[in-house]
Amino acid sequence: MTDKKLSFCIQCKSGQENKLKDLIMELAPGTFVIPVMQQQHRSRNGVKSLVNKLILPGYLFLYSDEPPPFDRILRLEQVYRFLRYDESYSFLLSGEDKSFANWLYNHEGLLGVSKAISVGDETRIIDGPLKDHVGTVHKIDRHNRNICLSISFDSNTRLVWLPFVWTKASQEFGAGQ
Repeated sequence: MTDKKLSFCIQCKSGQENKLKDLIMELAPGTFVIPVMQQQHRSRNGVKSLVNKLILPGYLFLYSDEPPPFDRILRLEQVYRFLRYDESYSFLLSGEDKSFANWLYNHEGLLGVSKAISVGDETRIIDGPLKDHVGTVHKIDRHNRNICLSISFDSNTRLVWLPFVWTKASQEFGAGQ
């Protein structure tokens, strides 16, 4: 993502994210609106699968080339507020919030499964959202294939577990072909 895209964040009624996303995109054509989704490993009755889960309920991120119609968006019943700083009148994200928003945009709002290789005792991420993550690595669970990130957003630090899959270096880098 280029820093030329303007990024904003709305706090909204939890459970209304997708409905509100559609309403805002209708009100402001050309605005890209995303809730923050995450893929998680699930195992039920011995069957492993991936499921998408909303990880920041009550938040939507907006990206546009120019400011959206704030007054019209704020009138929507499900919208509580735009995130802003101190007594600033600007709704533009900045600092760590802007970095987080850029990371989300680069992954289209879905923090999916990353690919990792094991090099000795080290886990190296070679592809996916964990490769260019924001925040700091808090913990690695190699057995369950998850990495816990400590991410700062909206003046709070959140712990978010993101999945990865082991892959063989020879497959990733074309050895043996």
